[in-house]
Amino acid sequence: MTEPCPTLGFFVAIDIAPSSSEIALATFRARWLAFLASRGLYAVSAVADGQRWAIGSEASQATELDCEAARAWLGTQPEVHHAEVGAIEDLNEAS
Repeated sequence: MTEPCPTLGFFVAIDIAPSSSEIALATFRARWLAFLASRGLYAVSAVADGQRWAIGSEASQATELDCEAARAWLGTQPEVHHAEVGAIEDLNEAS
């Protein structure tokens, strides 16, 4: 049996500012998902509190440029207190 093709993606941990309201958080989440979609990316999984995301690509191969774009975008969001964008890795092996 052959190995499955790698699904290259990255993990993102987002620490939301404690002062953010529920409405602000919902709006942020919608903007985050729209940003990902604009790059052909999507959230493969997220923990219940929405602070850790596994990001995949519709083409199954996210790139370092996608990581850099996510870092830059998250750095401009007022709701984000701190964000860590990981390196590209095979999401099949990480799960």
